[in-house]
Amino acid sequence: MDAKELRIGNNIEHNGIVCEVLSIDDEWLQLDNDQLNTKIKDCKPIPITEEWLLKLGFKQNGEWYEIGNFYIDSTNYQCGIENPKNIYNRLKKVDYVHHLQNLYYALMNKN
Repeated sequence: MDAKELRIGNNIEHNGIVCEVLSIDDEWLQLDNDQLNTKIKDCKPIPITEEWLLKLGFKQNGEWYEIGNFYIDSTNYQCGIENPKNIYNRLKKVDYVHHLQNLYYALMNKN
């Protein structure tokens, strides 16, 4: 992972434990379960799974999971958004939870 990929509030894995990023400084992270800084290179991204989509607040709707007008395909994890004319625009395939969190934040301006 690269510090440029991460935002405060992202979920990542460190030593087998899911952690939330509290602060980012070049090569170091402050995580919610640690009093010391952690090297980014010692952390791993969390792959997207159905369990994670549900934890993040998505609701299943057939082959899709959705929050409002933000959607993610349950088979290939391609994200999309529905515009006011009910046209679904495919945006990007995401593989990791922090990528999904960042895309959702960028489009919806919500964590």
